[in-house]
Formats: sequence, C-alpha cells, structure tokens
Amino acid sequence: MIKEEFFIGNAPVVLYGGGAAENAATLPTDKEKKQNGVFICVHGQGGNKEEAERFAKIAAPRGYGVLSVDLPEHGKRTDRAKFVPWEVVPELAAIYEYAKNKWDKISLRATSIGAYFSLLAFGNEKIEKSLLVSPLLDMQGFITALMRCCGADEKRLKREKEIKTESGQTLSYEYFLYTKNNPVRAEGENTYILYADGDKVIPKKSVEKFAADNRCDLTVLNGFEHWLHTKEEVSAMEKWEKNVLSENKKTYTKGEKL
Repeated sequence: MIKEEFFIGNAPVVLYGGGAAENAATLPTDKEKKQNGVFICVHGQGGNKEEAERFAKIAAPRGYGVLSVDLPEHGKRTDRAKFVPWEVVPELAAIYEYAKNKWDKISLRATSIGAYFSLLAFGNEKIEKSLLVSPLLDMQGFITALMRCCGADEKRLKREKEIKTESGQTLSYEYFLYTKNNPVRAEGENTYILYADGDKVIPKKSVEKFAADNRCDLTVLNGFEHWLHTKEEVSAMEKWEKNVLSENKKTYTKGEKL
C-alpha cells in the first residue's frame, strides 16, 4: 500500500492509498484523487497517525485515501502546540482545507476525544461519512463528572482556575468554559458510532442521547471496553468498518449489539 508522509502546517500527516487500489505501484494523480474519496483519521489521547494504517487496509482497496494526523503532544510532534481544542481545532480545519483541494468527497474516522475535536472542527463542513469509535461526545458532562469525583463544582473551578485530581488529571476552568460554549453535533444519517457497553470512560447514556438527537447509527459491542485493541476487539471493529463501507450495509439504528 502506498504511503506518503509530509506536513500540513506544523502537523505531521501520513497519506495511505491516496484513493488508489492497494496494489497500485504509484501515487494517484490529482485527477484520480478528485474522483475518489478520502478519510481524515483522527486518533484519541495517547494515539498517533500510524494507527490509521490498519483502517487504510480496509478503506484503500475500496477506493479511499486515508489521511492521518499526529495531534499536538502526540506521535512525532516536536513543536509546542498543546492538546487542547482551541489549538487542535484550527489544525484539523487546515487539514480539511488541504483535503478539499485534493478530493471531492471527504469522510471522517475518529476515535475517543479525537471525535470531539473533529466534530468541533468539521461541524460546518460537508462530511460524506463519519465513523466514530468510542467517541467522547459530551465533553462538558465528562468534565463535570470528573469534578464531582474530586468533590468540586463549577464555582470552585472558576475560583481556583485549575484543580488537580487524584488520577493526575488537571481540570481547567478555561477548558470547561470552552466546552460549555462549544457543544458538538453530527450531520446525522451518515454518522456511524461504535460503542462498547463495558466502556468505563464514556457513559453509555451520553452516547445513546447523542445518537438519538443526531439521528446517528449506533452499534454496541457486547463485553468490550473503551480502548478496542485486543485481537477480538479489533476483529469486531473491522467487521463494523467493513459493514459501514459496504454498499449493502446493515444498520443498527436501535443500538443493536454486533
């Protein structure tokens, strides 16, 4: 599979496939890129752009390019950019602009907090399909729950500006205020969510509410956890990805277990 590494601004990115067949000997021409679609892949916390290679092995033979990015403080980043939405979102917006000039159709494959960042960045853009895995969709609720765990509330966070939790996380009032003022939404119909019912990071009710409010297709994996990485978990995830990319896909609109 063709692989090309370069930068978009300060962000290291990698392009797999480029919309060519997996066994293509050369990168596709600009004309071929325009005719095919691309997936922008956005990893979660602790991830990197190379994670997209597994998905590219599914997407590239189906005619998609896969463009993956190292978010700030991840992968091969060496700059001083921070892993916060007001720095990540403009970077993702720039990647979308780059992709828009190369391909006619842009889709999204995002994981965990990467889904939150992506929905912020692409909320007003045309996205053909969104594949969201273990997505963090209610950041304000997530931070509120963390505050509750350490006996804090919004008033205290506003007063102290930052609160360090027992788990080592630092809660920031600036971050909380940003999430409060910037809720995310999906385009609906072409948004597909994969969620594991053993996820201890993302509350199931928040995912179900988001899916219902935004008319998303929700698939629930039985017995797995937030980070889908074991052989069995990856196999189930790939089955879901292949199904979503299939022209004759089965839908799971009521949260049916896969």
